[in-house]
Amino acid sequence: ETQRLVLREFSEEHYPHLYNTDADPDVMRYIVPIRTPAQTRKRIEEIRANNCSLPGLGLRMAFDKPTGSFSGMFALKYTDAREEIEIGYRLPVEKWGKGYATEGASAMLRHGFCTVGLPRIVAFVFPDNRASIHVLEKLGLLCEGYKQYNDKELLYYSMSAHRFSELYSTQQ
Repeated sequence: ETQRLVLREFSEEHYPHLYNTDADPDVMRYIVPIRTPAQTRKRIEEIRANNCSLPGLGLRMAFDKPTGSFSGMFALKYTDAREEIEIGYRLPVEKWGKGYATEGASAMLRHGFCTVGLPRIVAFVFPDNRASIHVLEKLGLLCEGYKQYNDKELLYYSMSAHRFSELYSTQQ
């Protein structure tokens, strides 16, 4: 939970929110091509299956506290190659530019480092996705250059548990 968001573990009732988000070309511009409901379901099932070995990983659905409206999806999950844990997020367009990505991702970093005990969290971002780059840098992740991810050359960001504790210890 954050100041404005309630984060809930993903459940069956949340699929319609993701179907709508994954069908929006603006949202999916830097993720993958637009997904059908069947493709969204398949991808979510893959993520859930690949992340059950480490309790605390997976998807969190964010809802606005006052209105209950869907505000986004946040994830801590293994990279597809299962080499590292990555943070990811996507929000409906109407939630963009309001600080929800930073707020939800910050909560996920705290969860990953303080609850799950991860030593490091990474993120991948398209070089022209200025909004996500801004979010990652505002959170304190450091750009380490470019790295191949899903056959694309993406910017590679990371944060260690040590860096997290240095940056966030005064904010608790």
